Parts: sequence; C-alpha cells; structure tokens
Amino acid sequence: MPIYKVPYTKYFEFTHFQEKKEDFDKYKELCREPINQLIEKYNIKSKKILSIGSSFGFEEYWFYKNGCQLIFLDYDESNFLESYLKKIPTMENEDMLTYIIDDAKNYKKYINEKFDVVYFSGFSPSELRNSEICSKNLNIKSRFLRKITRKFDNTYLIKNWPNNQKPFIDLVIKIIDDLLKNTGLFIYQSYASDVYAMDPNYLKQIKNQLNSSKIQLLSVYYVPGYPSYHLIIGFKGTHPEGLEFIKKIHKNPEIQKIHGRGLPNVKNFKGVNKVYSF
Repeated sequence: MPIYKVPYTKYFEFTHFQEKKEDFDKYKELCREPINQLIEKYNIKSKKILSIGSSFGFEEYWFYKNGCQLIFLDYDESNFLESYLKKIPTMENEDMLTYIIDDAKNYKKYINEKFDVVYFSGFSPSELRNSEICSKNLNIKSRFLRKITRKFDNTYLIKNWPNNQKPFIDLVIKIIDDLLKNTGLFIYQSYASDVYAMDPNYLKQIKNQLNSSKIQLLSVYYVPGYPSYHLIIGFKGTHPEGLEFIKKIHKNPEIQKIHGRGLPNVKNFKGVNKVYSF
C-alpha cells in the first residue's frame, strides 16, 4: 500500500474533486468551532499528530490551521482517497502532509516515531464491535429505559455495558502503547458505538483499560440527548504527571461543543455534558 506526501495547502483545498468541494467545505466548517475548542482546552497547538481513520480530514484541518504536523492513516476500500491524492501536484518549499493508505493494523510497516497526540475519530472496527456488544446486552426493559434516557438525559437510568468487556479493541491500545509519547494525549471521538457515555460500567472499564497502558483518563464529554456521541481524552504518564498537566490547562476555556461527522442535524446541538473529570 502506498504512502503519499502532498502539500497541506493543496490537499485541504479539495479543488481536485470540484463536484464534491461544496460538501468538503461544509463539513470542514462544521468542525471549526468544536475542534478549535478542543485545541484550546488541551494545548494542542503546534503538535505532532497521528490521525487514525482520518478520511478526508475535515476535523484534522483545524489541527493543521493551528500549526500541527499531521500523519493520516486510513483504509481506502473504494479507492476514492487514493485517486484524490494522486491528483495533487508536488510543490517545492511546501509543508507536506503524509497520508498512508492501508489498514490501521499494519501501522508498524510505516511508522516508527512517537506523537504528541494520537487521534481516533469514529474508528469503525471499534465502533462496530462496541455496537454489537451493546445490542446483545440490551433486554426489552433496558431498551425502553434507553429511549427515556435519550429523551430526558436522566443519567442514572443507564447501565448497559457489561463488566467483562473492554471499551477499546486491542489495536487501539497497541497503537497508543507504541506511538504516543510520554505526556502525550490520546483522543477518541465515538459516534456510532451505541454505548452511552454516562454508563458507570463503561466509564470504569475505560479508566481500567487505559490505566493498564499508563494512560490517565482525563475527561469524557457527551452530547445531551445523544450520549453515544462522546469524546474521550487520556494522558500518557504517571498520576502526578497527569495532575501537573491538569494544572496547566485548568484556566483554559472548557469545551462547549463536540462534533461527530455522523451527527444528525449538527447545527441543533448546543453544549455538551462532562461526565468524567480526572
């Protein structure tokens, strides 16, 4: 599978698929506010970032605009991404985006460096697996309670995640073990997992699984009324190092919006709830 190095400026113009440019610009703009809030809250300017499952990088565009160096890794089943990348001309004296077209499980073939941030957004293998777990674990009563909870956001009603299941597939943990720097950030946006972020079993298992890889769980946010759309932030390091990082960002403005590329009627979502703090 190939590796492409293309100029950021040309890649993010999306002019080489003119018929799709309007859609690209729309999704890119929808990501502006929530991703910039994430960057400001967690001091992500001018960082080295690995994005897994990045697609066209609507969210990641704003990392680029904040001075970050990016490597994308995604599987291109339809060959749409690769055909796009092939049309972008190489330019001298330009900062270059690295795009690896392959299955994420093959990351070791291409990457042997560490990153300040490892970013997952709607990572399909993990999302589909978690959705299947939740579906199997829901009886008629719990399905009814989920409908009520989704409407009124009564967090105490939700307990559907099984105690014996880890929230992240092994591949996610292997990637952050191998490629995330000490004191770096693990960021995971979940859109299609059907897991409710306020589920105490789910939160407990997230914390336990991340701790096994020396990741401190810093924050979990979710969209009121749509708690399966949530954002997980972890910090790689010791507990004291995590506390020191929290002190550094304490006065930064809190996140007020998170964005999933799959959110229905995105413009109607206002505010987020923070269900976990370090």
